[in-house]
Amino acid sequence: MSSDACSGNVECHYRYARIGGVTYILAMGAVADSDRVIAVSEPLSVLVLEDYRGPGLADFDPITLLGNVEGFSHTNSRPFTITRVGGDNEGYSIAVQNPGDVEDITFSANNEGNRATVDDELVQAMQYSDEELAQIAALVDFAKYSHHSNVKYYGGSCALREGEEKEGDVPSCYADGESSGGLLVVDGDFYWDGYNYYEGVILVRGENIIYNGGGSGSLRGALVHLPANPDGQQTADGFDLGDSYITMNGGGASAFVHDPAILSELEEGWFGGDGGGPEFDTSSPILA
Repeated sequence: MSSDACSGNVECHYRYARIGGVTYILAMGAVADSDRVIAVSEPLSVLVLEDYRGPGLADFDPITLLGNVEGFSHTNSRPFTITRVGGDNEGYSIAVQNPGDVEDITFSANNEGNRATVDDELVQAMQYSDEELAQIAALVDFAKYSHHSNVKYYGGSCALREGEEKEGDVPSCYADGESSGGLLVVDGDFYWDGYNYYEGVILVRGENIIYNGGGSGSLRGALVHLPANPDGQQTADGFDLGDSYITMNGGGASAFVHDPAILSELEEGWFGGDGGGPEFDTSSPILA
């Protein structure tokens, strides 16, 4: 914008606004004389992408299920494992949003020495507020429009694997030549065969997460399931959760690994690292 764009009889007004837990700049322009307003522009909203005020990424458990868990199944004969790295990284294997879902999450896991359990309990209820859930969901827009090379949005169901899409199969989340890791937002169902290696956060918005394990890969960071609810609102003033269906077939040594160092480093690079978002100078309409 040129320096004289809002001078003379042209007035510009803007405000910062929080809508659904996301920060926007709302702006309008008007042409006025000394007595009356002659014309008013349509409002313009600008999404502030570098903004995250939700829970710290390292605070997620290795598998964090924030939907209404309607189905959780696994194969006992070859149990998958969930681990944590770091001498002081004590915590649970799986977190659920609804306390009533804890008893529905049963699985066999070798947790000896890996600190992915608390007092022999593998699953906890970790209830996030509506505002926190809305902030987690805001990572979808962040991924859609982010300029970061390690942030990826996939607008449908996909599988974490290398290679081109196979006929009759689920497409890969990453195209040839793209490197995986960082933040992956899947706006559909998520599939993983346990062979590929991933560092960072995977946020799934579809109903289903399907793991067909047994491979040598691992998801090192956090897998977060926040299924969208097309029939309900998902804002900071009221967040209606979608349904969550989890299928764990087969095993895999250290398939899901919680690594707070990786998660904290990513958060620092994207948002400043403290989950508090940036500070805005509301005296100036200029965005850096």
